[in-house]
Amino acid sequence: MPEDIFDSFSKELREVISEFGYFTPTPIQRALLEIFRKNIHENLLVVAPTGSGKTEAIVFPVVDWLIKNGDSCKKCIKVLYITPLRALNRDIFNRLVRILQEKLGITIDIRHGDTPSYKRLKQSRNPPLFLITTPETLQAVLVSPNLRKALRKLRWVIVDEVHSLFDSKRGVQLSVALERLRKVSEEGFTVIGLSATVSNKEEVLSYLTGGRNGRVVEVGDLKRYDIVIDSVIRVDREGENNNFMTVDVHGIVKKIASYLNNNPGKVLVFTNTRDLAEIIGLLLKKYTKQPYAVHHSSLSREVRVNVEKEFKEGNLKCVIATSSLELGIDIGEVDLVIQVMSPRRVETLLQRVGRSGHGYKRVSKGVIITATTDDLLEAIAISNLSQKGFIEPIAFFEKNYDVLSHQIVGIVRDYYLDGIRGVSPREIFNLIKNAYPYRDLSWEEFNQVLDFLDKRSRVIRLEGGIVKLTRRSLRYYFENLSTIPSPVKYRVVDISERRKRIGELDSKFVLEINKGDVFLLAGVPREVIEVNSIEKEVVVISSSLEGKPPAWVGELLPVSLEVGLEVGSLREKIMENYEKALSEISKFLTDDSMELLYESRKLYRRDRPIPSNKVILMEIDGLEGVVVLHTPFGNKVNNTIATILAWFIVETNNLPYISYENDAYRIILKFDRNLILNKHFIEKILEEAINRIIDLFILDRKGERVEEVLKEAIIEFRINELAWYFINVMKRFGLVRDESSLTKKQILRLVSSYRDTVVLEEAIRELIQSKMDIKGARKIMYDIENGKIETWVAEELSPISLQGNAYSNVVVKDVNRYVEEIYEKTLLNRELKAVCLLCRFEVIEKVSNLPKICPKCGSSKLTITKKWDDVNSLLNKVSNNGASREDLDKLNDLITMSKYYSVYGKVAALPLAARGVGLKQALSILRRYASSKSMVIHHARKIEINYMKSKPIIEKRYI
Repeated sequence: MPEDIFDSFSKELREVISEFGYFTPTPIQRALLEIFRKNIHENLLVVAPTGSGKTEAIVFPVVDWLIKNGDSCKKCIKVLYITPLRALNRDIFNRLVRILQEKLGITIDIRHGDTPSYKRLKQSRNPPLFLITTPETLQAVLVSPNLRKALRKLRWVIVDEVHSLFDSKRGVQLSVALERLRKVSEEGFTVIGLSATVSNKEEVLSYLTGGRNGRVVEVGDLKRYDIVIDSVIRVDREGENNNFMTVDVHGIVKKIASYLNNNPGKVLVFTNTRDLAEIIGLLLKKYTKQPYAVHHSSLSREVRVNVEKEFKEGNLKCVIATSSLELGIDIGEVDLVIQVMSPRRVETLLQRVGRSGHGYKRVSKGVIITATTDDLLEAIAISNLSQKGFIEPIAFFEKNYDVLSHQIVGIVRDYYLDGIRGVSPREIFNLIKNAYPYRDLSWEEFNQVLDFLDKRSRVIRLEGGIVKLTRRSLRYYFENLSTIPSPVKYRVVDISERRKRIGELDSKFVLEINKGDVFLLAGVPREVIEVNSIEKEVVVISSSLEGKPPAWVGELLPVSLEVGLEVGSLREKIMENYEKALSEISKFLTDDSMELLYESRKLYRRDRPIPSNKVILMEIDGLEGVVVLHTPFGNKVNNTIATILAWFIVETNNLPYISYENDAYRIILKFDRNLILNKHFIEKILEEAINRIIDLFILDRKGERVEEVLKEAIIEFRINELAWYFINVMKRFGLVRDESSLTKKQILRLVSSYRDTVVLEEAIRELIQSKMDIKGARKIMYDIENGKIETWVAEELSPISLQGNAYSNVVVKDVNRYVEEIYEKTLLNRELKAVCLLCRFEVIEKVSNLPKICPKCGSSKLTITKKWDDVNSLLNKVSNNGASREDLDKLNDLITMSKYYSVYGKVAALPLAARGVGLKQALSILRRYASSKSMVIHHARKIEINYMKSKPIIEKRYI
């Protein structure tokens, strides 16, 4: 082997390698080049840290082969480079094009959904040797006549960031596409997958190769991570129901500003939700003068590209991003990564922190700023597991019927382009079975889907044992190239802010909410007043924190079973021997984190065991009808157990109603408060339900009965959530083209009408695969049965029960005061009428512009009333002795209002400007609270909220 392994490359390639930034090979490059010297056409999965040079480790030998072997085919695609993101496509292209094309003469191009038609035509006529694309665009390339011909000489398929593809239906689609490519390629091709974070490597390799031969290549732990966990001390919520903690967003922002101001290099800040990124972006300007920008997927492509460019060039010191910058997009050098709140997963931590110190010899520096005790323990657990080399295994999607239906049409089209006018079902089935996700697909299941496509979707036609396309086939195929849902956006308007548009929601969430639900947007709780499906609008009113906590905060990554168990273990260690536990984890912690950790011990009551990975503690509040099960088993496992538990409780005990929710560490059951439930009754039904769950999992080893129970429970309890999956499956089956015209009620009716079809079966399958973990739940049930996990029951809820999802507590500082300040501005901008009781002058003005004395006679006898009130007619009646008792009462009220207005000015006018507040109600508020503007606004707002809830907002007649 040469001293410098690059010496084995052609002279042309060796001369440009330094322009890629490499002078000697990195360990992963050296390892791969040794393999390629023996066999360059071996299927591989390459696992190496971010910045280790694995992309070039693949590209260099492939390019070298292209140079050395020449190219007799001038219109052939030899290499397909597939990435999950268009932005990553663009980044890879920019990294390679100048050197490969301009200096080595290897044509390279990029193709995705935004590629202009003229460029697509040019590629079709003169295909590049090296084509960079996405899994979705590959679907179109496969059925493009000219490009299909160009693919006949395909030799390599490189799939980048495989971990972000195979945990969704995109991976299922890609695996079938690779099998279809094998039918095209005359000489066969090599598949190479790349990833920085893969745990179940052999399974991923099988997904790529269809179970064919291949090799996993990984190098030792080359990447060093320096991770610090910092904390802001939680703040008690305002309001009477002060039973859970808020996240101190201002404290987080101050921490970020401190790191930003004291760090000489560029800083990348990651948040787990777009909403939190926007809040931080809004508040950060108060604490730093450093230039920064926000970057997330809801922003336009132009904005995102410009932010990436400005950051790379050093014009921005900081970018606040979501997962939009998590993958390997080139944004230049990053000195420090700040993760706001727990990253929730080990792989996310490694991906994000790995963006700093981008190089295999450099240290990646990261700070996690935590905000609650659960958040802190979760961050410690993730840091512990990362140091042990643990990464969450990919949870694969399998046997998805909607992907299958689309691929059936594509396969028939493939045969047609190859000159075969019809194909037998058995041929299609055999090809599909070669794809790893469909290895267990039965002939009966396949025929169910085929029959549905023929008789219901009508995108194929079965004739004489042959599958043929219909006139609808191609339109259906091209409209469903992507399995990524494209949710309809609903604008959110707040009637307490003059119908100001404050953001938008995906239709997925809109399908799950109901009138009266509270959710967070822009750091403020919003109560749903109306959902207008026709105009795609959600009407809300800013809510105080006195009511129920927000029900939804956005789509978060699930915490795994392994992380949950590690948190449970940490709880036990911290409570049993705090000093010893601290000595093991203090290397991660700042002083603030150690203080928060110490304070967290107060959350656990001494009269009951510590809920941990060994103890499930069930706490019962019979008066409120609430049961909290402390189950530190992660989101998906808890979701699985909670759904079955609720179903068994209702089914067995014939209870009228039960609702449930869960996070990664607890399951909360809520019974009808009208029921009188004592501790012994609740304990009994919980014991019975848990025993049934244990029996269910232990006796049903294949999981078929579990899935049946989940199916019934989902339809019973989670029909709104199921509606989202259902409507997307409908689209993928070609049954609807645009769900934006469907109302929630129509979608729910469709769910009922497709109950016994592959459509609803697939929708439920997708929900289970996305949100649940049957295998993990089975493990927990086995551990309970075998005594490894004990269950305890206790009365009254301990403080740890009230922690809840930290993200539902991310509210702006002094939110009640903020909401009322906004409402005051709204009232000041509404119009009222001022009438002089002496000279009868009247004027309609905004409250902010109302005169204090009569502009005509200079009198202070001005009264304030609604702008439609005819006060002068009333005064005429009184003057002419024609006033009724009701009229005289009204006049007395107007005189009283004039006195309040004379003394308190515009404060007296504020309650009258509220909708639903009449003159008598306004005076009632003023009699009690006139000396306190905040109390006047508070009580006027309460009346308006109740008034607006009772009105059909869709009419918009109050605006």
